[in-house]
Amino acid sequence: MSHRPTQRPAITLTKLAEKKALGEPIVMVTAYDFPSAQVAEEAGVDVVLVGDSGAMTVLGYSSTLPVTFDELLMLVPNKVIAQSGEMGALPILYAATEPGIEGGAFVGPDGIAQQRGHPTTVSPNAAARDEETARRLWEISEEMTGVHFELAGAAA
Repeated sequence: MSHRPTQRPAITLTKLAEKKALGEPIVMVTAYDFPSAQVAEEAGVDVVLVGDSGAMTVLGYSSTLPVTFDELLMLVPNKVIAQSGEMGALPILYAATEPGIEGGAFVGPDGIAQQRGHPTTVSPNAAARDEETARRLWEISEEMTGVHFELAGAAA
């Protein structure tokens, strides 16, 4: 849980009105994630607006309106546990370009629970090895894209 590093008083609407009346500057920042909001808070920013753009950029909504508070809270540990998009792309690039990778190999991050780190060959979980799930995913992909492939060894 976050905490205030110093014991500065909370900024109320009354305090903001007083600052405005006295001509004092009011510092406001929009933070698009929890770590940025913490930095702004620690810097003494008067008002920190925590954005909900994660509704669109992470959760895939077409607008920020349908996101729930619980979903926004879910994004906080994701920022701490998961890795950046750049690092997340490395296993795919590694699998596609590393000469020693054999077909059917799984590549993922080398960190704890395969959540963070540099690409390496990893052991797939049971869901990734489930043939029925793979078959259904393939069918859905073909339906959605309109592209069909004959798989070697596939039953006719």
